[in-house]
Amino acid sequence: DLTVTGNDIKASGGTTAITLSGANVTIAGDLTVTGTTITTATETLEIADNKMILNSDLTGSTAVDTGIVANRADATGNKFQHLFWDESKTAWAIGSHDTDSAFPASSSLLQVNNQTDGAPDNTNNDAALGGLVYDFENNEMYIRTA
Repeated sequence: DLTVTGNDIKASGGTTAITLSGANVTIAGDLTVTGTTITTATETLEIADNKMILNSDLTGSTAVDTGIVANRADATGNKFQHLFWDESKTAWAIGSHDTDSAFPASSSLLQVNNQTDGAPDNTNNDAALGGLVYDFENNEMYIRTA
């Protein structure tokens, strides 16, 4: 059960679940959205977790390209830069395309800076900032961000 008290929406037991304060909303606990699209106009997205899972609903043996797209608008039209896993090359790749809904027909493989037999750590200088490290023991790729 939810109850409204002033600017707070409280769950049963009196715990504040949602606080409305001007234009700010704070949600205590997990948030589940069941729609297919989340649109935000935020300029900064901060994620505390050290990994993002793309294609989390993919099951079976179907292999597809997956990655991150950056909009690089210019005077002649938008250009989208892709960082993605290219299934045809079985490797991480980069490439440009004129739409964000398709992966580039041609791409360049990313150079791996180092390989380890476990997750990289800063004590071993596995890669420079921005460098790629491939963990062959767990078949995982890391981008060093700190």
